[in-house]
Amino acid sequence: MGGQQRAQQPASQPAQAAPNQDAIDAFVHPSVQQINALAVTHPQAPLAELADILRHHPADYEASMRAIHRLWGNQVAVQLAIAVPHITLAPPGHPAVQPPGDAPTRQGEPDESPMDATQDPTTGEVEVSASAGPVTAAVTGQPHNDLTGQPGRITGGSVEVAGDVGPNTHAGVTAGVASDDGQMTASMEAAVRHRVSDRVAVGGTASVETTPATGEVRASGGASVHLQLSDATALRIAGGVDSTGQLNQEVALDILRDPARRVPLSDDGHRRLSVVLRATETPGNDAAPPAGGVTLGIGGTF
Repeated sequence: MGGQQRAQQPASQPAQAAPNQDAIDAFVHPSVQQINALAVTHPQAPLAELADILRHHPADYEASMRAIHRLWGNQVAVQLAIAVPHITLAPPGHPAVQPPGDAPTRQGEPDESPMDATQDPTTGEVEVSASAGPVTAAVTGQPHNDLTGQPGRITGGSVEVAGDVGPNTHAGVTAGVASDDGQMTASMEAAVRHRVSDRVAVGGTASVETTPATGEVRASGGASVHLQLSDATALRIAGGVDSTGQLNQEVALDILRDPARRVPLSDDGHRRLSVVLRATETPGNDAAPPAGGVTLGIGGTF
């Protein structure tokens, strides 16, 4: 009998010595100690105090949620998870799991700011833009020139509304005004792109530009086909014609910043390098024969 008891004791010791997750959380995470203390005096969950703890201790979020679930149940934990959402960032060297989509976050790069400012190195023109959801507003201006004494002035502005209107369709509309030597020009552009399959997308564009002072109106339209050649390369074939009859054609090979298994719906931010072949053809008239040309360009975003 005693031998049986002695034989059973070693088997029960590992279970007694097994680490307790609650005790570990309370030892490692100070926020769990605060939550445990609140539970002593608050049988009903103090939601405001718990939300404040979650906000001020993001590194302890998961351990805090475990303690909240243990002390007040799943309903309270769900309420707080909705009130104080949390995004887990992977430590250096451990890539985070990306949600499905066309533009995964690049590891190691800071989050993009909603405001951006750029300056043209040639003209010195400055563009300031700000984004809020699908809306992006931009203002361009020429700063004060110390050499010539020319005062600074606003040269234009635009508002763009763009986004996914379905799981396979992206659309955008841009309206803007610009001033060149005191002459105002207004413009509007619209574009839509639809993914036919994972490897094929088609698109269309239309634009109109008018100069109120002269009454001149210029319009253009075009279509494009995008082919996903591999996870890192895509081929674009596009053509367009404007109100003067000028025909523009383009073939481009894009090297993508973020490898994608299907053709991106919005690819401007994905292109790291583009090799573009453009051809233009202008119809002739009695005064001048038809004209055209071919150009090769290389560009990208690094």
